[in-house]
Amino acid sequence: MSSPAAPGRGTERSSPYDSIGGHYQDVKSLPSAEVERAAVLAACGDVTGLRVLDLACGTGYYTRELRRLGAGGCLGVDVSAAMVEAAREQEREEPLGIEYRVQDATDLPLLGRFDLVTGVWLLNYAADPTAMTAMLTSVARNLAPGQRFVGATQNPAFDFGGPPTQRYGWSFAPIGESAFGTRVRATAHTTPVIQFEAQFARAEVYAGAARDAGFTEFTWLPLTVPEDAVRRRDQGFWDDFLANPFLGVFSARLGL
Repeated sequence: MSSPAAPGRGTERSSPYDSIGGHYQDVKSLPSAEVERAAVLAACGDVTGLRVLDLACGTGYYTRELRRLGAGGCLGVDVSAAMVEAAREQEREEPLGIEYRVQDATDLPLLGRFDLVTGVWLLNYAADPTAMTAMLTSVARNLAPGQRFVGATQNPAFDFGGPPTQRYGWSFAPIGESAFGTRVRATAHTTPVIQFEAQFARAEVYAGAARDAGFTEFTWLPLTVPEDAVRRRDQGFWDDFLANPFLGVFSARLGL
């Protein structure tokens, strides 16, 4: 595995998330995050000793989780300088040996050959197939042959006419439709609320972009609610979520 490269000049740019900063970590307290965390970490599997690159790391939630689970080294990358600074502040308060950098995942240089790349809420910000392919090409550039990219994104099969989702912490208002998918205004029901735009891209867009970037598999994984999350809620609380999840977790394997 090669050593991480020094960050290039011109890699930092402004992001809508700069105004949110550390407040974004509040989304991890929403009900749906309980399912997300369990599904993402189960998809990652045993990370003991693995070199992990966490893209769209935000304030470093999964970067820290993977490091605590035994990852041999973790590098977190996000386009938002404010997010990365919040992650670095947590690293200063609780040192885990994690490095964070401000860079754009649509044009990522070679940072190393990682055993696992994660991208929780990364691909849903691609505006078109070209941008999604660019993101996945950045992943492939930094992933060792035959290894996996694990992430979470918007569920391509989500039914906007289904039951309300606000009880799970999120709501989505469609604002545009194209061959690529449905553009939405997403609202995280934190205090105060967080709003931004994202894409519910079609399943075939993900599959095509992954293939074009050199991945031989792109698999959507089943969602289950952890037992402790079931116990904390009223009976039937999770029924609507499981019947029509807005969350999709995937695993993609790079070709040899």
